[in-house]
Amino acid sequence: MGKPVIVTHSQGQTDVIEDRRTVTRGANPRSRTTGLLREIAEEAGVSLEPSGFYVLPGDPDGLRRAIEYLLDRPDERRQLGEAGRRTVARLVTVEQFGERLKGLVADAYGTRQASIATPSPQPHRAGTVA
Repeated sequence: MGKPVIVTHSQGQTDVIEDRRTVTRGANPRSRTTGLLREIAEEAGVSLEPSGFYVLPGDPDGLRRAIEYLLDRPDERRQLGEAGRRTVARLVTVEQFGERLKGLVADAYGTRQASIATPSPQPHRAGTVA
């Protein structure tokens, strides 16, 4: 939709956007993980552009600051939103999601088939002939 995004700096949400800052205010600097979106971008050879902000969970003041920041800066708001839209169009289309899901299912099926094809050895019981 071409809008900047503000999400909590929590597991799962770090896969959604590229924060315009390197550290979320108040967060442990080591808590910034490589999210799924970044992994997809690196695999595709695409540099991610900032598209929004992380705020700490349970931090209404941080959320207010992020909203006010964007409201006070229409040009940056537009740039972040456009960058997010470009990212979606390049890296996370429905077709691309489907292909990734198809690959995961194929990998899981292949792993399952391999475990069925190779039965685990039966333990030797005392008093039986092997």
